[in-house]
Amino acid sequence: MNSTVKEIALLSEEQFRVAFKGSAVKRAKWMGLRRNAEAAMNGKQPSSR
Repeated sequence: MNSTVKEIALLSEEQFRVAFKGSAVKRAKWMGLRRNAEAAMNGKQPSSR
């Protein structure tokens, strides 16, 4: 999947499951990936929770 940070931040949970099926990215889980993408868009370091 070749996506921008904004596209990743806007993924629904279902889109995440389909896009990253069988990928190690799923270990971050949907909320974790989304949180990190939003932090990247805002120029912040992601929090651990």
